[in-house]
Amino acid sequence: MRPLLFRCVLFSPLPDIEHKLEACMMAFHRSKALADDFINVALEKPSALGYTPDILANTDISNDRIGEVSSLPEGTVSALRGFARE
Repeated sequence: MRPLLFRCVLFSPLPDIEHKLEACMMAFHRSKALADDFINVALEKPSALGYTPDILANTDISNDRIGEVSSLPEGTVSALRGFARE
């Protein structure tokens, strides 16, 4: 039997709109092995302001603004935005 070249992950059920940012940030957290308290702080204010993954991916919002809202450093913001686009 040949090994699988990719792995498909299905979410059931899909997260509702209020939890999409949390799901995205937690997946990003796992992919980058960030500290739990670091990602919790980064999630609190954007979530309260109604940010969603598509807003993070939107190029109309600057990295500086997302960094200001999330307290994430510039490099992490850039990585997060790329992650949200995917």
